[in-house]
Amino acid sequence: VGGSTRIPMVAKRVADFFKKPPSKGVHPDEAVALGAAILADSIAGSRQQEVMLLDVLPITIGLKLGGDRVSPIFERNSPVPNQKQKIFTTSKDDQDTITLSILQGDSPNASECVPIGGFNFSGLRKAPKGQARIEVTFTMSPEGILSLTARDPDTGQEQKSTIKVQSSTTKSYHQNLIAPQKPVVASDSAQETVITRTVTREKKLKAEEPAKTEKPAPEPAKIGKTAPEPDTKTEPTPEAKKSFLSQPRPAGAKPMPKPQKAPAKKGLLQKIISLFSSRSK
Repeated sequence: VGGSTRIPMVAKRVADFFKKPPSKGVHPDEAVALGAAILADSIAGSRQQEVMLLDVLPITIGLKLGGDRVSPIFERNSPVPNQKQKIFTTSKDDQDTITLSILQGDSPNASECVPIGGFNFSGLRKAPKGQARIEVTFTMSPEGILSLTARDPDTGQEQKSTIKVQSSTTKSYHQNLIAPQKPVVASDSAQETVITRTVTREKKLKAEEPAKTEKPAPEPAKIGKTAPEPDTKTEPTPEAKKSFLSQPRPAGAKPMPKPQKAPAKKGLLQKIISLFSSRSK
């Protein structure tokens, strides 16, 4: 609709796009004025039962998560005004600040979407990752204004922010983004599964760390085996040795042989003397 539809080239482009000729039963200028009047009457609330006007979002609005992921808040074609609440948690130990980044785009990957605003929520209690929580309320107005209210349920601290949602993407961006969505659904699901398994594995390893540091309990004694007896042998005292040696030898017992001295080894000088002695003979 509109005065531009009178231009032949515009009419031809419209017919090529919709695969049918444009209807000329409605005056192009009056159609715009009629639509504006119906919208104003619907907002005033006087004729809602006769004409239903439903404003929807043309593209998905989401929140950036770790691992290049996006958590959709308002899906494409969601009615406005609208309001949703979600709970998020920390991704690191002792994290006291969470960055809320709002993205615009239908891709599940944050790197393929367009950032449109956000803010930092600080003052969280320090705790292991996954324990500190934050409640975020998203409110979309008919004028396209997104209001964010972040609240820490543990401390009661609250922060607010407002973002003017505007189409910051081009037509070619929309076409390139929407067209490949169906073929890559399987790969997106696989990527999300890998990320989920990785986070689950990290939590499991974190829970197993305290158990590994504890000392293992001593094993109970096995049935049928006795503990080794302690060594009760002691070294005899000098008095006991003297008393034992002074005892008389029993009758018929042979005397102990005396130790024989080993022959002394000849030195080099003795070898030389004996050599000359043998030659002189």
